[in-house]
Amino acid sequence: MNNPPSSSIQVPGNWAKRNQGAPKLLVLAVAAIVGLYAGYFLFQEIYPGFRRLDVFVWLMLPDMLLGATTDAGDTGSSFTVFDRLLPLGLAAAWLGVASWIGRPLLGKLSKHIGTAESLALSCLAGLSLLSTATLLIGLFGALSRVTLLVVVGLLALFSAWLRTRLSRSVADSDELPKESVSDFQNGQVANWLWRLVPVSAVALAVAYVLSSLMPAFEFDVVEYHLQGPKEFYQAGKIAFVPHNVYLNMPLGAEMHSLAMMVLVGGDDGWWLGGIAGKKITGSYSLLAALLVGGFVARHFGTTAGWAAAALLLSAPGNLHVAGCGLIDLALGAYLMASVICLTELAKRRAQADLVAWLYQLSPLALFFAGSAAACKYPGLIFAVLPCLLIVIVIGKKLWLNRPAIQPLALSIAALLITVFPWYLKNLVATGNPVYPLASQAMGSGNLTAEQVQRWNKAHQVPVSNNGSKYGWSALSNSISQIVVRNDFLPVTLMPLVLAGFVSIPIALRRSRNGTRNTLNQQLRDWTFHPSFLSMLVGAWIFLVWFFLTHRIDRFWLPALPLMAVIAGVMVHWLQVNRLQSFAAGCVLISTIYGGLISLSNLQCDSRWFVAYSALRNDIGTKELPGRMPLTIGWINSNLPPEARLLLLGQAQAYRFERALQYATCFNTPIGEDELRNRSGEEQRSWLKSAGFTHILVQWSEIDRYRSPGNYGFSTWPTREDVEALVQSGVVRRIVEDWPVDTGSAELLEVK
Repeated sequence: MNNPPSSSIQVPGNWAKRNQGAPKLLVLAVAAIVGLYAGYFLFQEIYPGFRRLDVFVWLMLPDMLLGATTDAGDTGSSFTVFDRLLPLGLAAAWLGVASWIGRPLLGKLSKHIGTAESLALSCLAGLSLLSTATLLIGLFGALSRVTLLVVVGLLALFSAWLRTRLSRSVADSDELPKESVSDFQNGQVANWLWRLVPVSAVALAVAYVLSSLMPAFEFDVVEYHLQGPKEFYQAGKIAFVPHNVYLNMPLGAEMHSLAMMVLVGGDDGWWLGGIAGKKITGSYSLLAALLVGGFVARHFGTTAGWAAAALLLSAPGNLHVAGCGLIDLALGAYLMASVICLTELAKRRAQADLVAWLYQLSPLALFFAGSAAACKYPGLIFAVLPCLLIVIVIGKKLWLNRPAIQPLALSIAALLITVFPWYLKNLVATGNPVYPLASQAMGSGNLTAEQVQRWNKAHQVPVSNNGSKYGWSALSNSISQIVVRNDFLPVTLMPLVLAGFVSIPIALRRSRNGTRNTLNQQLRDWTFHPSFLSMLVGAWIFLVWFFLTHRIDRFWLPALPLMAVIAGVMVHWLQVNRLQSFAAGCVLISTIYGGLISLSNLQCDSRWFVAYSALRNDIGTKELPGRMPLTIGWINSNLPPEARLLLLGQAQAYRFERALQYATCFNTPIGEDELRNRSGEEQRSWLKSAGFTHILVQWSEIDRYRSPGNYGFSTWPTREDVEALVQSGVVRRIVEDWPVDTGSAELLEVK
């Protein structure tokens, strides 16, 4: 294949050179905006009486911060790192296998991108294939260590065969001419500051690894992100779950936790395997940082790449997601991977060999977009829809030609590989492929009309104080929520992003020789700019977040990698306009802030070197409560191993070490039909036949759900219902040594 002329492929090295002399007023305005925002941001309160600025006081208390990693204040804790080695080793091996399996899917793209991008894209592609493979094994009821290892081995062998074929077909002459990109650190101070940026980024990455190896405590994680794999592992199969609506959604990222549990094996394999799976989930944040850093470095220089990666890792929201085991950055990493593929495709839209590149990049982009949708329903709108539209626009002149129809068909096939099994599973089980969404139009499965109504109400677009969902008041409040009031952003990321939306288009007005571009040339340069699709898709996510979601911060977090790209471009823009030290300072203040947050227990658990044996039932003390609820810790420690629990109102099922049944607030409580308005003999008979030995009624959760504006809960049980069970002699209250007030939670023993 002949090389395309380098003049027709847009790379931004010259863009940087021709914009070294941006208007001074614009440069000063950007610097002032970043500085003023940082000051205003830091003076906002995290908690009453505690401002973000106060976080930096901890720099003078290193013994306190480091002591927290070993729980130095608790003399009963034990320091160790060795119990982390097994889950860390399992996760590392799984990621390594994923990288091997996914590498051939990149094809000749690997010759056009950097090592960091290639490694991250390979790993993400392999993780997606391993996730689908684990799902299919589970759907066939064959969850076992032998089956899983055989399937993974076959995928690895197939990957080796593909590598051999591709090495023969992809010639070195296909490589894209590279244009050198210079870094702009001039002066001793700037050089020293920029040497600290990679150090801070690596330090933050280590914090991510250690945090993701901690036992889970975040509610959504112990309710379904890890509870789902635990249930599938204990059942030996994946099937429709009638008592937990969340477990019937796409769980692409959670399949790695299931695989780890299967590999560990045994009755207790869910616990250590869950930590290994949580580590893999946390690795999506690191893979996103590799993608962002490599992408920006390739276009704007090494220092800008390090800056972009460091800014992404310094985001407390990213740390929270990675450390707690949430999957929002899995969606974000796959979205970033799609944008990179589409950016490379957009560079070649005027080339004669566009059809050949459509064969390569269009299926890969939609494969990654589908992988995002396989992790979470919002991926359909956040990733699949914009990627499909961008692919169609790029190849708009070709789709009617027969050669271009084939890559389009291949793209749809790549998309279906990732999402089709999840949606088919729900279609077969409920008649609704996106259950529990669109229940009124496509079927509600086992949900009652009242439960569907509560689900829709809980996830509807919120109404502002003046009664409007989309008015100016709602918009201004949402902008304030993202830009100022949330605690998920580092100090300088947002002002750099906002400045980028203004400064980059202005900078593109100049031609390479310094004259002003025509409007057509400005638009052409703008759409070819490497940050264009990041800005476009990032703006799309905000619009979807505002118009279609219930506007919680975690729903826009998948846009963080795209924001980091724009911020990295702006760091480079500041560098080339002689503000090298200021640019480095913008990055370092954010990384220091993020590092202090990571050590502080504000966003995740930082007791990195406390033994798992001390953390597993971590109820703490009266003066310093632990991460484990007292009720769960007491049950794990005091009830006999053969006990079987019925949970009412308590959905943190993952943390229990006894057999149990439970239901989420959106499902019918287990036992409602069998215990409500029944005779004492019927109630006792059902409890005995079901094998229940104890009932835990978590009144604090039930009362919370039933409070105005909350999710709602079934009208059963009431306190009168439970009292009737006691009075009829079906159960007796356990009060001896019970650690909480019975008005908050009570444990009943079946008589």
